[in-house]
Amino acid sequence: MPKVGTYYVDMAALPLIQNTIRLMAPQPKGDVDIAAIQKICLLARGEVTKVVVKESLKRDGIKLESIPQSGSNMSLLINDDNKGRQTLCAAYIANNLNSPLDRTQFTEKKAETISDNNKKKTTVYKEQVNPTRLSDTLATNMAVARANAEVYALIASQLRGEPGLSPEQYSVKAKKYSAISRLIISCACDNYTRLTPMATY
Repeated sequence: MPKVGTYYVDMAALPLIQNTIRLMAPQPKGDVDIAAIQKICLLARGEVTKVVVKESLKRDGIKLESIPQSGSNMSLLINDDNKGRQTLCAAYIANNLNSPLDRTQFTEKKAETISDNNKKKTTVYKEQVNPTRLSDTLATNMAVARANAEVYALIASQLRGEPGLSPEQYSVKAKKYSAISRLIISCACDNYTRLTPMATY
């Protein structure tokens, strides 16, 4: 009998990697919100200390004893898992690139006094685009896009060396390789956390 060879069906790596990153990324709901994610990103970069973050949480009315040491995204605000913080932050930033721009990143409300026919003055707040913030936001998105391209290409090259797996198995592999997603932190996270006013203390 003729020898039967092994054949593989080519599979696009990009959708698989993007879906894996999407599933890894924290969502701003449930046990974590955008403000908490930003604090986690600041901790991941060493921009602030846990002491500062804990004081900020107390001011926000959050009881620290209610946050578990593990098993929750909020745990990353108080525990020592910096690798977990880096992975979560990188996944969020990479996934966030595919979302519509957050207007709060580049707009601000300015007070304006108007007078009616009776000369009664009223203060109104109008939303205006801040050119500097808009420029920084677009620059950050470009930095994230470049970082994504480099990281995705590296993950894809690793997956290519392991043919014959199922989509689910490749997804597991992609998640393991996401340790290199710390590249995204060094490439773009510093800009991301600097832009958002909610990340201040």
